[in-house]
Amino acid sequence: MATLRALLLLGLLLSPAQAQQLLPPFLTMPPVEYDHPYDGELILRREDEPTVRKRCLHQMIPGNVALACSQRWSIENKCQVWIVTDDVIALHAEPRGWTYEMILRHELGHCNGWRH
Repeated sequence: MATLRALLLLGLLLSPAQAQQLLPPFLTMPPVEYDHPYDGELILRREDEPTVRKRCLHQMIPGNVALACSQRWSIENKCQVWIVTDDVIALHAEPRGWTYEMILRHELGHCNGWRH
């Protein structure tokens, strides 16, 4: 019941444009101004879920599977992205309709300065 209330509240708080960017359940795509290739040094790492969880712990919602996170250093114009391996994506992301490309696009938005 608490989850249903949270979903309804989220729906009320989002503008129609924001709501269109949500993918089930709640993988958001970056706004257009952040949705482009990263123009600095990009370091992509593919790791198992425990490694990504450890690296992304500060960004994790308890109980969720760690799929990806990123860290940006604006002074050095560098961004590092951690994404789980394809087997983890197949097990935990693809059933929700998420692909590696979608997860990467989300994280590149963060590299480009997007916060949500």
